[in-house]
Parts: sequence; structure tokens; C-alpha cells
Amino acid sequence: MGFLLDGRCQCGWECRGLTVGVGMKHGPDTWLSPCTCGRCGTIVSANVRADPIKCPKCRRATVVPLVDPDHGCEADEAFPSCQASEPLMEDRFACPKCGTRQLRFRFAGLWD
Repeated sequence: MGFLLDGRCQCGWECRGLTVGVGMKHGPDTWLSPCTCGRCGTIVSANVRADPIKCPKCRRATVVPLVDPDHGCEADEAFPSCQASEPLMEDRFACPKCGTRQLRFRFAGLWD
């Protein structure tokens, strides 16, 4: 089961419904996490286990994950640990609109 995030910057830029984690239809080669897409100029949920990681909107490999999906993951674990997503709720990130590190995420629900 995964969770949803909404993001908001002090400049007013928002994003809603970013998916984090995995659902029932996903296998061990998938873990969705917020990423910045350089081509789209926005934040998207992309499979950070893919090589290369591609934007689900423009299909280009121009995305950079906001967190390390392997942070806190044990070698024998199939999926990243919850530690990998903790920075999403604690840190501030660069806003795609204004560029300042004032973008914050908040829990918005669960998905499966």
C-alpha cells in the first residue's frame, strides 16, 4: 500500500495526489516517488526503480528523484523501507515555479 502527498510552496505553487510507494498491481521492480521533471518543469510520481527513470507525462528520462529510494533498505528487502519516504514529510524541496526550497509535502491519503 502506498500513500498520497500534496505539495505547496510559499509562492502559491501546488501539486496534488502524488503517489508514493507501491500498489497491489506493482512488483518488486516498482516504487513510485515524487521526482522533478526538467522537461515538464513540474513534480511527478515516477518509478524510481526503473533504469532510466522516465517521466510519466513526457516519457523522457529527465527526472530526478526527490529522495533516495534505497535509504534504509536492507539488502534482502524487496521494497524500500519507510525510511526512504520520511524526508518527504520532513524536508523542504526546490519549487519548480520559484526555485526556492520552500516546497513542503503533506499526507493526503492512502492508495492501493
